Amino acid sequence: MAIFFYIVIIVIIIAIIWETAKNKRLREELLKKWGSSSRMEIISSKTLGHDDKIYLLESLHHLSPLLDLSPGEMKELDKTLQRDIIKSQGIEPEKLGSASPEEIIFSPLLMHEQKIHLLKILHNYSDEDIKELFKTAQKETKRAKLSEVKRKITQKTQEMYGNVLSDDERQPISDEVKMFVWQRDQGKCVKCGSQENLEFDHIIPFSKGGSNSKRNIQLLCEKCNRSKTDNII
Repeated sequence: MAIFFYIVIIVIIIAIIWETAKNKRLREELLKKWGSSSRMEIISSKTLGHDDKIYLLESLHHLSPLLDLSPGEMKELDKTLQRDIIKSQGIEPEKLGSASPEEIIFSPLLMHEQKIHLLKILHNYSDEDIKELFKTAQKETKRAKLSEVKRKITQKTQEMYGNVLSDDERQPISDEVKMFVWQRDQGKCVKCGSQENLEFDHIIPFSKGGSNSKRNIQLLCEKCNRSKTDNII
């Protein structure tokens, strides 16, 4: 048992040594390749990862990214970090280069954090901009869904009761027709004879194709008119 334990320790040590040597060799190759590059060439590189950029800036230009870089350089460095994060999740930003902000925001294949990274990488949006974009998308989505529900309610109502016109769409009954009907019906409800709360009623409703003609208008009191409305199918 003790021998097995020692073997495991030795294997781990060998792996650490091998990984350290590998990293050292990669760093040397990195310095050789980028040794004459300016700080901006390093920062704006599309091939270098975030950690490699930090290493080159510190080694070649003796810069501390948190202290010596301008806001513009820090933004570009942050964009690289975002690219590294999104790549680690199996997404290639370069392949999505033509994706518009709205396509990214409404993509069902991307997680929220991935959308944020891509908006920063591909469209240079700030955190405040992205927050506002998501807020707008949420608001407009809610409005669109509400509008769709209203449309379905209207469609269902028309299926049940016909194409009911709104008050704004109805043509008013002319004074001439009102005068004629009032005199014809002797100023009282044609159903119960009441002279209170009289209304001009369409015998054939607008929704059924009725018109404002003298023959289609009658006097009804409010109670009889409501009773008639309740019985219309």
